[in-house]
Amino acid sequence: MSDNNIPVILAFPDEATTAYLDSLLKTYPFNISIQSVHTLEQYYAAVAAMEDRFIVFSELFWDGADGSDIILSLMLVYPRGAFVVISSGPVADFLPRDFPAPHVQGFEDTQKIVDIFNSFTEDLRGQHFGPFQIRDFAGQSQAGQIYDAVQPAIKREVFLTVPYAHADEEAEQEFKAVSAAQAGNSSPYIYAIYEETSVLGRLVLSQEPVAGPSLFQFYLNGSTFDDRLLAKILHTTAGALKHLNDNQIPHPRIKAKHITLSENGVIKIHNTALPADSITPDETEEVKLLAEIIESFIDPDSDTDGRLEALLAQMKSAEADLNTVIQTANQIDVDLAPVKLVPERAQAKKAQQEIVKARKSYWIWLTIGGCSATVLLIFVIIYLMNTYVIVHPGTNFSEQLKITAGPTYNPKTKQMELIDEFYMDEYEITIGQYEVFLKATTGNTDMIKRLMPPDYHDDDKKNFIPQDWKAMIEAVRRKRPYPALAERINRDTPIFNIEYADAYAYAKWAGKRLPTELEWARAAAGDKNFKLPWGNKPDLKMANTGADRQKSAYAESPGGLDGFRGIANVNEHSKTDVSPFGVKNMAGNVTEWVAISPELGPLEDEYAGAQRGGNFGSELLMSNQKRINYPLYTRKPWLGFRCASDQPVQAPEM
Repeated sequence: MSDNNIPVILAFPDEATTAYLDSLLKTYPFNISIQSVHTLEQYYAAVAAMEDRFIVFSELFWDGADGSDIILSLMLVYPRGAFVVISSGPVADFLPRDFPAPHVQGFEDTQKIVDIFNSFTEDLRGQHFGPFQIRDFAGQSQAGQIYDAVQPAIKREVFLTVPYAHADEEAEQEFKAVSAAQAGNSSPYIYAIYEETSVLGRLVLSQEPVAGPSLFQFYLNGSTFDDRLLAKILHTTAGALKHLNDNQIPHPRIKAKHITLSENGVIKIHNTALPADSITPDETEEVKLLAEIIESFIDPDSDTDGRLEALLAQMKSAEADLNTVIQTANQIDVDLAPVKLVPERAQAKKAQQEIVKARKSYWIWLTIGGCSATVLLIFVIIYLMNTYVIVHPGTNFSEQLKITAGPTYNPKTKQMELIDEFYMDEYEITIGQYEVFLKATTGNTDMIKRLMPPDYHDDDKKNFIPQDWKAMIEAVRRKRPYPALAERINRDTPIFNIEYADAYAYAKWAGKRLPTELEWARAAAGDKNFKLPWGNKPDLKMANTGADRQKSAYAESPGGLDGFRGIANVNEHSKTDVSPFGVKNMAGNVTEWVAISPELGPLEDEYAGAQRGGNFGSELLMSNQKRINYPLYTRKPWLGFRCASDQPVQAPEM
C-alpha cells in the first residue's frame, strides 16, 4: 500500500495540534494526503467520504468529554479505517484494556507515532498469507489489524488478527497472553478461537468470523427490539457471563459492543477473555449492566411484557443472579413464541365454510334486522383470510431487454472490448420467482445434478435452498419483518442469501445463464461508458444504498436519501437507478452474481466468484467497472442476481 496515496485524517479540536502532526508526517517519505478537521461534524463527514483504506489520528476528548464511544462507533461502521488515539489528557484512565485502537499518551514520543503510522500502511488484501487468503479489512484491535480471510484448503472463513508491524516485545507478549486466554475460553455462546499460529515469522490468531453487527451499532441506529428478542439476548448473554464466572475467566465488564446479532438471528458474544492477572467484574455489577443494555432497546411506545419488566427491575436492584436471569429469560422466550397456526389449506377450507354458512343465513339475518351483522361477519372473514390465509403471489418480472452489440471498457487492458448482442433481465430475480424454482427442483436429485455448475467445489450440495429460507418465507407469509434485516420482505423482494451455484442453477433451469462481468458492465454503462447507470455524476438519491441505513452525515433520518433503510422491491427506483438500456437497480439494492470474464484475468482465489453492482448495505456507489469477488459459497442478505441469454427467453410461469 505504501506505493499508493494514503488518505490521512487529523481529527483534533486544536489547529496547532493538526499543524504539528501534519509537519511531523511530512518529514517522512510517506505518500499521503492529509485532511485536518476540528469539529465532530467535520470528523464524521471526513470519515464517511473515505472510499478505501484510510488512517485517522484522533483526539480522545471532545468538548471536554470522553469521546471513546464516538471513535468506537466510527471504527465499527468503517472497518477499513485505521484509528489511533493521541492525547495529552489521561488516555489510560479512560480507555479500557480491550479498546480496539492503539493510543499514545502525549505528543513527545514522535518515533512511536511514526511507527504506528508505518504499521497502518501495511495492506495484505488479495495476498496469500500462509494458509490464509486475505480478502478485506474487518476492523482492528489494540493488538493488531483484523482481516476477513479464508482458508481455501479446508474451505473455512475466518477473522484473522495480524499484530501490528510496530509491536515491540512487550506487545507481542501481551498478544500471546490474550490469545492464550481466549483460546481457552470455549462456549457455544462465544465466538470460537480456531488457532494461534505463526505465519512468515509473525504470530496470528484466527477465529470464527463475527456474523453480525453489535448491539452498540443497533443502538447508534436507534433500533428497538420486541420482548421475545430481548429475552433471547438476556438468556444468551447471561449464559456467556455465567460460563466466564464459573470458570473464573477474567474479562472486561459487559457492554453493548460485546453482543452481536447475526443475519439469521443468532446471538453471540465476542471472546473477551483476558490474561489471569486481569480483574474479573463482580457478578452483581454485570447483571445490573446487562439490564441497562436491555432497557436501551425497549420501544417506549409499546407495552413491555410484565415479566420482562419485573426481571429487569430485579437485576438492577441486585435481587436476581445470573441463574435467575437465565431461567426467567428462557421461560419468557418460550412463552412468547408464536402459536403454530393451522396449515394454510385447512384454514382456507374452514374460512370458505364460514362464508358459505354466512351466505345461507343471510336471509334469516336480514329478516330479523341483522343484515349489518352479516356484512360485518363477511368482512371479518375476508380480512382474516387476507391476513393469515391467502398467500398473494408475487409479480412475474419477466421482461428482458435487448443489449445491443457495442464496446465496454476493460480496466485490466485499459482498452475497449466489443460485446456481442445479448438479452438481460430488466429486474433482479425475486423471492417469488425463486420459490417457483425451488418447488420444481427440491428433492429432484437428477435435476439438481444437471443444474450444478461444472467442476463445482461442493460435492455435498443437495439443494438450492437459500440460507435461512424458512425464516424468509415465514416473514413473507406472515407479513412480518424478516428478523435478520428487521425489514418487511415479500415475493417482489429480490432473492438473497444464495451462493453462486444457486444463481447459476436458477438461470440454467430458466433457460438462461448468468451475464458475464463485461456483459453486465455493458448493460450498466451503455454506449457512453457511464461510471454509473444514469451517468457520471454520483447521486446517492438515485439508488438504494446503505448511505441512509441510519442517521448520518448523508441522511437526516434512516431512509432519508433513497426512501429505504434496507432492501427494497425490485421495481423500486425504476425511474432513477436505470441504465441506458433500461435495466433497473444496477447501482443499488442487491449486488449481483455474474460469470467471470476471462478478458479481465483470473481472480486470485480459485474459490472466488465474481459479483457486480452496489447494494442496500454499502454506503458508497459502486462504479460500473468495479470488479467484486467473494468466495463462491458466500451467502449474504445483500447478494442476489439476474439472468441473461443470447436470445429472448420466455420466463417460467408463476
